[in-house]
Amino acid sequence: NLLGANTFSDYMVRVYFDARINANAGVAEEIPNQALVRYTNSVNFEFYAGSDMPVVYTGGVALKKVDAADPKRVLAGAEFEVYRHASEAEVAAGVELTYFDGIAAPMVKVSFYDSDDFGGEKTTVATSDEMGIVTINGLAYGTYYILETKAPEGYNPMKDPKEITIDANSHK
Repeated sequence: NLLGANTFSDYMVRVYFDARINANAGVAEEIPNQALVRYTNSVNFEFYAGSDMPVVYTGGVALKKVDAADPKRVLAGAEFEVYRHASEAEVAAGVELTYFDGIAAPMVKVSFYDSDDFGGEKTTVATSDEMGIVTINGLAYGTYYILETKAPEGYNPMKDPKEITIDANSHK
């Protein structure tokens, strides 16, 4: 009876972990996400436990940047950032918040992969390629806002962020 405790179950160790997707992640496919802990204390009591295994998915979207007056004309070089609504915890923690006209909730910038293969490092800016395609992958399912921050030469950026929904089909 140590410090008034009756059994080993009176003590708790809480383990927090961050998981990151990599090149093995498939868009719209279930991603295994479980932590296993094995610990032996000083009196050789062995403890082994696994965390819950939540269902985790990642999604994406491919957009095409075109000339508003001539939709057949694709535009390379447009730059975009992605935002989502800030959680209460993020607001309380004082993370950098962004506010947009017409959207009451504070927003936070999101990092993502700008390729289909989840290669390299995450980024916060996606640029339209020579085919006008903007690729955004590695986002949890939900609602996001895409903001054009730099327009191709001779064009103006879109005025307001546009809402996009990431789900099992958005990458198609």
